[in-house]
Amino acid sequence: MGDENSMAGQTKAHKHSAVSSDGGFLADATTGMTGTGNGSLVYFDASSIAQDLSAGSLNDVLTMGATLPAWSAGAGSAGWEFVEEFVLGSNQVYFTCTLASIIALADYTVKFEFWLKNESISSNMEAKINDKSVYLNGNSSTSGWTVSGGVQIPADSWSIGHLTYYGNTIDTDFTMGFVECSHGNTSSGYLAGVPYRATIRNSVATHEIEEIKFFPTNGDQYAGNIVRVYRMATS
Repeated sequence: MGDENSMAGQTKAHKHSAVSSDGGFLADATTGMTGTGNGSLVYFDASSIAQDLSAGSLNDVLTMGATLPAWSAGAGSAGWEFVEEFVLGSNQVYFTCTLASIIALADYTVKFEFWLKNESISSNMEAKINDKSVYLNGNSSTSGWTVSGGVQIPADSWSIGHLTYYGNTIDTDFTMGFVECSHGNTSSGYLAGVPYRATIRNSVATHEIEEIKFFPTNGDQYAGNIVRVYRMATS
């Protein structure tokens, strides 16, 4: 920084611009500030740089108090917790996702987010939980989900959405859930979403989630399809 004592011994005001007489820009890790912690934020209190705001807890969000910023518990703190991600390694019919740790439905609601693309043939998309059949809308047979009214998902088309199993200790026969997704092909350069919604239930009593398997009724799925698993505590 240049000579700043040209005003009767007083420090000359500077703004740290690229101009050398302004002192240049502040360099990384050389601000000279003390008293800050890892992940903390420094803010202005209308007259000077105030005490730093210490880092919040996991999933906290920055909010504004009466006059100063503060950390508050975010929705994620008591919401969905990411468990793991699966990516299909090659073109094949079955996309089997076996969890590293079993999730008990007495303790958690479980959500599978999926990005599934079938190869160049129209198809329904089906799923099995723990290698057991999943029924849609109370049907007694598995027909998979479609675009609408039984119309199959178009060839080279995505099915994007989520399948959720609600944690409970009451349902001793079948565990209920919900699937919601949209479909469309990318031939025109964008995803034309077509909504699909259905309630789901297992063919056998289900108290924990060990595995989910997605598969089309015709053809293969493409390599690179993705399934992400989340859980939310029920209490």
